[in-house]
Amino acid sequence: MFSSLPVELITKITRSLSLPDLASLLLVDTASNLSLTPLLYSSVRVKEVNFPQRYDRLSAIRTLSKRPEDTSFGRDLAPLVRTFSLDLVVIFDHERNTLPVLLAVAIPRMKNIQHFSCDLGECFTPAVCMGILQTATSSLRTLRVANIYNIKYRKKVTPLSSLPVAPPNFSGLHLVDLPHFLSQDNIRLFAGLLQFAADQLQVLTLSVNTWRPQYKLSSLFLVQSFPNLHTLDIGLALLIIPELPAMPRVHFLRVRPTESRLMPAAGSPVPPGSILASAFPALKHVACAFDVFSLFLGEHAARPISVVELDDTSYQRNLTDRWNVPSVPLWDRVQQILRDLRRASNAPLTSLSLGVHRLDFADLPKIVPYVEDLEYLLIMFEAEPSGVNTLASLGENMIARMPRLHTLLFSDGRLKLEAIRRRGMLTLTQGEYTYAEPDDSGFSFARRREWQRELLREFGQHSQVLHRVAFTTEFQWVRVDGEWQVMKEECNRW
Repeated sequence: MFSSLPVELITKITRSLSLPDLASLLLVDTASNLSLTPLLYSSVRVKEVNFPQRYDRLSAIRTLSKRPEDTSFGRDLAPLVRTFSLDLVVIFDHERNTLPVLLAVAIPRMKNIQHFSCDLGECFTPAVCMGILQTATSSLRTLRVANIYNIKYRKKVTPLSSLPVAPPNFSGLHLVDLPHFLSQDNIRLFAGLLQFAADQLQVLTLSVNTWRPQYKLSSLFLVQSFPNLHTLDIGLALLIIPELPAMPRVHFLRVRPTESRLMPAAGSPVPPGSILASAFPALKHVACAFDVFSLFLGEHAARPISVVELDDTSYQRNLTDRWNVPSVPLWDRVQQILRDLRRASNAPLTSLSLGVHRLDFADLPKIVPYVEDLEYLLIMFEAEPSGVNTLASLGENMIARMPRLHTLLFSDGRLKLEAIRRRGMLTLTQGEYTYAEPDDSGFSFARRREWQRELLREFGQHSQVLHRVAFTTEFQWVRVDGEWQVMKEECNRW
């Protein structure tokens, strides 16, 4: 019998199984059912299906809402849940009255839940919210609600201040896509939730689904500070309001560009001026749009900013079709921002990722006076760079003057993505976008591998620290025992 196997072997087998296979394994015998049911129900995800009319998407919630005497073996299944995700985007008419009732029954019984996520904001009712906070008093760690609608709840919103204390481990709150106009019920619920957990939150996400600064989003904040918050992911419309609470320990800040999708045609979403010099005094890592970054460089600012990621720049072979930055700056503007950062930051810049419209490689060393302490540099190009014949001079003119630089990456990801978009060669496969790349996409000089090897030998003469370099997103070079080698993950096309 399966249950007679050693515990270690059973554990190894079950951890490698998919949920359907694990559910089938529970039917082997009674002992297996008893021992493996907690594993099956430890993580429950209610997700979209291809034919919602044929399948009951709510079957898992129905099961969890049942009383022990109504389940097989008379067990209470809801307390077994540690992670619950409601990943539905649309609620159908035949579910509209049933789903909130089932959730209101099932959620308060999940007394050991640690992580709750709901992508269907209209189902996150006051009853569900109160049920989680009242029941999971010692286990709750993170709470995420997305696609929040401006609705009026059927029942009066009970103030969360009526609860004694927040769960001691409740450290992460994520409110994604708040409506641009907050109803009184929205304010009572979400402002109360922020106030309730203010002293304990360490990670906070607050984003809005449009750019409309005239609406009083400040109503969300009933507290003066988030004293223990260290990671903030926030929409620009919320970041710039004067009533934003103090966040003295935040060291990572991401400013969401969500608002740009619905931004008015005229004008920029970035307001003039800057963030208060006293705000975010511990800020080290900033990820935002290039134009937004200037808000952190006020005249009297003195933040220890050492890591900067601009315009969602990342090094990956295939950018997804969701990567969409309207425009990237000219190189002169980049130099100005780095000059301002050198003045405004009281810490050396160690990591920089940014996009640029066009660059002559001969001009790249001009940023060295502002980034001597840089350890990581990633540049994504919107257009083919010029001055390729001057690349060899970067060894003497730039790398030799940056003694800590260990990674230098040039990305042609955006060029390839734009080429694919123009030719309609981007396809969706299993939820991910894949390329059918034309031979002329990316940097033309990136195909010359032996030429690159010669460049790297030149670079190596000026730095013993530099060990990772890329001239394209197709492959990278790494230095091993003094020799430059192509990483194993390379693309074989070239």
